[in-house]
Amino acid sequence: MLCILYLQMARAGLFSVQAWDAKSKKWRLAHSQAWYFILQVFISAGDDFITFSHSLPDMSDLTISIDRSKIWTHGRKAVGEYLMQLHVYKCIADVRAGSELYNRMTKVTKQFERYREVVMRLEEPGKVFVQANTVLSEEGGVELREYENSVEGMVKSYAERGV
Repeated sequence: MLCILYLQMARAGLFSVQAWDAKSKKWRLAHSQAWYFILQVFISAGDDFITFSHSLPDMSDLTISIDRSKIWTHGRKAVGEYLMQLHVYKCIADVRAGSELYNRMTKVTKQFERYREVVMRLEEPGKVFVQANTVLSEEGGVELREYENSVEGMVKSYAERGV
């Protein structure tokens, strides 16, 4: 179970590079930058705790692997050390050192610039939540009106509410 959690965090870190602007070299979303930080902590654990592999030149088969046998000895230890380091900087109000650590760990490397291209190709359009409406029918009953999951469906749902 713990392996799945670590793997999900690593995947979130990899996909977080969608929020990194390659032109300005800046992060657009703070939480994505934090996921990337966690991924970098996993990588810093060393000894192939986490590996990336692919066999195709376009890296469309990019795979993340975590060595289950090293979760306690490498992964947990690395996460604990970095959390302790950040906590100490916070407790002593050393903003400069904390910021330096965070900026160093969230600097997107050339390798991850290439991975970003793969991730951007896999990007799916954002999900649209469309609210169904309940209306009274002419017979006095209640009718549920559902709409398509699109921007048009969302506008139609909102318009038919009469708000």
